[in-house]
Amino acid sequence: MKKLFLLSSVALFAASCTNEIIENAPASNNEAKGISFTLVENDETRGMVTEDYTSFFYAELDRVGIYADNAKAYKGGTALNGFSKVMEYKATKSKGNPYLTGINDDNIISYKDTYAANESAGFFVVYPSKTTTTYNTADGGLFTIAATDLTTQNVSSDGTMNFDKRLMYDFVGGKKPEKSYNSVGETLELNLVSPYAMLWYAFTDIEDYAAFGKLQSITLTNNGAEYVKDGNKKTTVSSPVAVKSGTFTVDKNDAVKSRSLTTDNSITLSVGQEVKNNQKFNMFVNTKDATYKDGSNTYTKTDKYNITYVFEDVDLIYTKKTSSAAWKANAVYSMPNAKGMTIADEYAYILTRGTAGNNDRVLYVNKGTVASIMKDDKIQWTDSRQADGKVDPKEITEVIINTGATALNDDDWKAIAKMTNLKALTIKNATAEVPAETIKSLALTYVNLQNVTKIHETSFAASKLETVIMPKFNFAASKTITRATLKEAYLKVLDMSGTTSIKDDFPYEGMSLSGYTLLTDVTVYPGLIAGPESFKGCTALTNVTGYVTLSGYGIFEGCTSLKSVSIDESTEIYEFTFNGATILENVYQKDGKTAIQPTTIGIQAFRGTHANIDLTKTVTIGQSAFFENTALMGTETYTGSGKYLLIVNASTVGKYAFQSTPVQYVRFDNLTTVENGILNKTDMSELKFANVVSFAKDVDDKVFGSSTENTKLFVQKGQETVGNKLKANNKEITFSTIIKE
Repeated sequence: MKKLFLLSSVALFAASCTNEIIENAPASNNEAKGISFTLVENDETRGMVTEDYTSFFYAELDRVGIYADNAKAYKGGTALNGFSKVMEYKATKSKGNPYLTGINDDNIISYKDTYAANESAGFFVVYPSKTTTTYNTADGGLFTIAATDLTTQNVSSDGTMNFDKRLMYDFVGGKKPEKSYNSVGETLELNLVSPYAMLWYAFTDIEDYAAFGKLQSITLTNNGAEYVKDGNKKTTVSSPVAVKSGTFTVDKNDAVKSRSLTTDNSITLSVGQEVKNNQKFNMFVNTKDATYKDGSNTYTKTDKYNITYVFEDVDLIYTKKTSSAAWKANAVYSMPNAKGMTIADEYAYILTRGTAGNNDRVLYVNKGTVASIMKDDKIQWTDSRQADGKVDPKEITEVIINTGATALNDDDWKAIAKMTNLKALTIKNATAEVPAETIKSLALTYVNLQNVTKIHETSFAASKLETVIMPKFNFAASKTITRATLKEAYLKVLDMSGTTSIKDDFPYEGMSLSGYTLLTDVTVYPGLIAGPESFKGCTALTNVTGYVTLSGYGIFEGCTSLKSVSIDESTEIYEFTFNGATILENVYQKDGKTAIQPTTIGIQAFRGTHANIDLTKTVTIGQSAFFENTALMGTETYTGSGKYLLIVNASTVGKYAFQSTPVQYVRFDNLTTVENGILNKTDMSELKFANVVSFAKDVDDKVFGSSTENTKLFVQKGQETVGNKLKANNKEITFSTIIKE
């Protein structure tokens, strides 16, 4: 008999309830209605459904049928005896151990008013709620429940759980306590079990096989079981994996006493979705023993079965034999191995189906060599598109050679060259060189060469490479090879993280990506040394992965699509570095999070950008450094104030440095000489000089903007002023107020 839970007083109830209990408890208005049930979340009930996913009952949708004895209906008080009438309960919240309450008042069960000392109520709970259930009194009481058809199953809408064919049950007993509180009600604990075993399937490396498309289905087929009899004689017997129909008879201890089943050798689980690494899909199966009894003898048997994984663009068949492996009721097993399926370990190579009439197949090579899969200039592969197992290599447009494959030799490159419609080539294994002549006629648009360190000027002669991923190749070693490979008219994505410097620096020739107007993404070596104008005019460049060491002027000049970039700890921003990078908002230190605090900012370094740079550590700011910058304001004086203070530490600030910027409040801490136009065409609220300043000879009366009459000026006592006018050589500049400190 299961444990009965009853909170003994309203005070104890209020004091001990957690928010979770309150959220899950059945709602009541002064009086709780009848008996509710709660599910125990343990290794059996949780594991039977998803192994490690706790939320397996859905509010309102998931329902159980409850047959009662020695109880009564909450509404009307009709006696419920002999487990003859089913009452339907529903989950109140989507989780692993929800409360279950009647779907309406007509389906709520209550205890009788009184029970004798040795008398109690009994409840048989079955899922799904519509499962046909009968009861007879033999052997202390037996329940016969209808089996569900396991031959076809479906993954549920949340993408991981297969519920529609699960079958679970539990018997629980109890009676109304001597002290009962209507405002609390009674709750019985359920520990649901299943007569089926459960298998889960997963892939450890499926994300490496994007061309497969969605996983449509998984089919498990048992081809019988073998056992050795009379020496070496093998005998095959049936070992069905699926239940089609029939019944289970169980007792009040939840033990299965007998089965009367119609079975089948195959189960198909429909999936229909993209799959991620280690994502699990479950399948309910018939139980089986590890042994077979033939007369008076018992033999260890070996089950033979196939698993067919049907993807949108490929079918994978896995054949497995398992020895001494029982599938027990209410237990969970992984398929086909302890961690599921590792595709690279099981298939030497795989060829996707593509579309008949198109050249769009993808070849994955996981083991061995490329040349070994070809015979008579045909690839050996059988599928629904090529029944004779001889695929023309011209049908292949992409080759992916994984880490377990043998490094490519001359024969392998010749085999690849026969794939004349090849557009994409990925090599993840130890291959270090691309030959000069073998594949030069291929019109590749994508290469991912993880370990290649050597290529030739003619290696990709006919290619129009849009994506080049070569993280170990030094592009700065030869400008001739680099320009022959990276063509301005096509290049969009580049991983050059094996190149430490692209500055002209002996003995390397250096390189530049200046003028690559289609380049959108570039991955660089952490701390890549970039020389003058390295990325100048890359108008489509949006992402620079890694950080750059600035070593020259104009490196990102004219990069009009660049919003952020990371640089090393260098404190110098060279002339024209970001000039004209109109949407640039952030320049970070190498951590990609911390804003830079430069000491030297060159001429027009941030001209026309949208970057609000911290100037509290600057020493020198060049001419027009922030000319027409649209975001330079400093930091907010306090949150929500809407007032932004720009603190300029520099002692030297060039002409027109802050012209046409949106500054509001500006403080110069070390400036002693004001150059012409430094704040021209601004509209400041307040301006402060921490030192007495002098003015360059060419300073005009617009040096601080055209509306200084609205600006409050703070100066030192020694500053020459007349009323609210500041003396600037032979000129007077009018402010709304001048305050001397």
